[in-house]
Amino acid sequence: MFNNPETGNFKIAHVHRISKNAHTILPAELIKMKRNPVWIPFALIPLISAGIGIINFLSNQGVLSFDWANLWTQESLFLGLFFLSPLIAILASLDFRMEHLGTNWNIMLTSSSRFKVLKDKWLTVATMSSICMIWIAFIYIVSGKIIGITGSIPKEFYLRIFASILCIIAVSSFQCMLSLIIPSFAIPVGLAFLGNILGLLLTVKGFFYATPFSMLIYSMGSTNITGEINLPVVMITCLLYIFISFAIGLLYLNRTDIKTGR
Repeated sequence: MFNNPETGNFKIAHVHRISKNAHTILPAELIKMKRNPVWIPFALIPLISAGIGIINFLSNQGVLSFDWANLWTQESLFLGLFFLSPLIAILASLDFRMEHLGTNWNIMLTSSSRFKVLKDKWLTVATMSSICMIWIAFIYIVSGKIIGITGSIPKEFYLRIFASILCIIAVSSFQCMLSLIIPSFAIPVGLAFLGNILGLLLTVKGFFYATPFSMLIYSMGSTNITGEINLPVVMITCLLYIFISFAIGLLYLNRTDIKTGR
């Protein structure tokens, strides 16, 4: 098969090394994100949002009750309605940015299956974004204790955090699909902003299940944390959005020439 046995042995060893490394893509994705300063806005924006919310909360005690429910509305309002989904979009665009340069897609797809590549990228974005949601909840609880709110945290809060994480996973899947198909860094982020505005309008009209963005706005309950939440609908709809986004992404990878963009 080879004219030069030494060259042949080298090629066989090289192929074996690629196959062995095919199972380490997820740690590589996490390392790539660790070296990127994207974690800074994920850490700072919730802190800034909480700080502004606390100031508003303490400054409007003539209107707001000094309780956990009103603190949540002030701390999470702008974050839930406008900033969280675009943050996820930025993370997804960064995760796919390197692969859209040159022939990097071809190199990656020769060392691992399309399913694994897409799955690992989605899990990376979903994991980091879910940690951000836990960070938001932690800030809320600690800040409430610091300013002296008494009583127990509404039980609906924990249910909404769980539902929000499910929606974050769905939004992550959707944004990974967009960042896979659209090479531009900015366009998927811009679509997330527009999706949030549309999602807010749909949530107000009662169609919270219509998009992943409206699902996240509904689940966070930034305007009414103690309001009733339809968890079965949230879970089923999130699974549906994840499946659809993943299926479209796999279909694109299987039918598109990534190298030439055809």
